[in-house]
Amino acid sequence: WWIRHAPVVNNDPASPPLIHGQMDVGADLSDSAALTRLAGELPKDALWLTSGLSRASQTAEALRGCQDEDIQAPVIVPAFNEQLFGDWQGLTHDRIANDHPDQARAFWADYANAQPPGGESFRDVMERVAPVVHLFCRDNPGADIIAIAHAGPIRAALALALDLTPEKALSLDIDNLSLSRIDWLENPSQEGGVWRPGRVNQRAFK
Repeated sequence: WWIRHAPVVNNDPASPPLIHGQMDVGADLSDSAALTRLAGELPKDALWLTSGLSRASQTAEALRGCQDEDIQAPVIVPAFNEQLFGDWQGLTHDRIANDHPDQARAFWADYANAQPPGGESFRDVMERVAPVVHLFCRDNPGADIIAIAHAGPIRAALALALDLTPEKALSLDIDNLSLSRIDWLENPSQEGGVWRPGRVNQRAFK
């Protein structure tokens, strides 16, 4: 059960959006109705995971607060952090295009594989997410696992389940407070089990 965190806190909604990447910014948890609806979709007695960034952990705490049961604190999984955008974090797309036109053109021409200065590519994200997903599935057979993360790692997990290339995975929309689900099934005839995709980008708000 993959959930993208709530929107980030924006002190100036009129300003162009920033590239946050692994910047540790807070979550806007003001949409209590969406959080309540989303919490109602989640299984009980699940293992909760969250990335190491505040906007994910804050969203996890808000969702846990909407459930009646006493839930164990989430396990922090740094591998589920958002894509690292290095020197471009905290900048707008226009600023990058104006200040670094050659680097920007090269990056966006091959976004799946290119690395921003001091950062990582989306392919890098896929390579760090996949083995950790396999590890949690292997160590918790049959368990429900709820992971609060970011658009990049959720696309990476869906790519694993759907056998998508990095380029195809980047075409998936992953909205804030959306739910995606993939099932891992043990299969004696196929080493490592098989994936069964469920929901993709189910939105919690109307």
